[in-house]
Parts: sequence; structure tokens; C-alpha cells
Amino acid sequence: MQRNIIPSVPDYIPSDVQQEKAKMFLSAVFDLLHTELITTQEIEFVGQGENFESVSCNLCGQDISGEDWLDKMDLAYQSLFKKLNIMTSCQHETSLNDLDYKWPAGFAKFVISISDAQNVPSENELMQLQEILGMRMRVIWARY
Repeated sequence: MQRNIIPSVPDYIPSDVQQEKAKMFLSAVFDLLHTELITTQEIEFVGQGENFESVSCNLCGQDISGEDWLDKMDLAYQSLFKKLNIMTSCQHETSLNDLDYKWPAGFAKFVISISDAQNVPSENELMQLQEILGMRMRVIWARY
């Protein structure tokens, strides 16, 4: 299993100094041979792979069909995921990034990828990492 840690704001990229501090912090928690800090030009969907089960509205909890979600993803992809705002089938305005994914997922330009999923960051370690990076972070467990 792979673990990805992404910012809660899709286009957020920490400064070089913040990334270096994060790398030093992560070296104390994880094997750096299995840890990579990745920055991309465009926002990308960071999914859970085979762990994907369902997605629902973050405002009312109503399930969103796979077909409807894929249609919204296709539309968002046309803007290279710069426009993530959608109208759900339950008539709520929200963001693809904010939907409730059973097994978390999200969108990001910056990803901390940890391929050795033996260790799980504690709540305290995640809070420290968020402080270093200056942003609330989301942990995504992916199985490919």
C-alpha cells in the first residue's frame, strides 16, 4: 500500500525551505528511500486506486453515482482541474476536492509519496508536518 499526503488546497505548493524542513522531519519518521516529495505543473487527482469504494456529498451525505462523479471529473479535467466546483445531484454547490470519498482522495500539485506503508504517521506527527508546511494536509491510502 502506498500513502500520499497532500495539501487540503489543491494548488498549494510549499516553499523550498518548507519542503526541506519537511524532508528532514520525514526522515525521522519514515525511510527516506521510500519517501518522495513531488511537485507537478498541473493539479492532479490523487486517488486511492483499488481502495475506491464510494463518494458522497460533503454537505448532506447523499451518495453520488459513479457515472455522475465520472462525468464531473471529465468536465473538471477539461480545465486541468483548475475548476473543481460542481453542482451535485442533490443540488448542492461544492468542490470535487471536498466531496466525502470513502477512503480519502483529493487534488494536488504537491504530493508526499511514501511507498513503504509500514509506519503510519500519528496525529501528532501529522500536526507537526502541517505546521512545517503551513497547510492542513490530507492522508490518502492507495492500493495499485
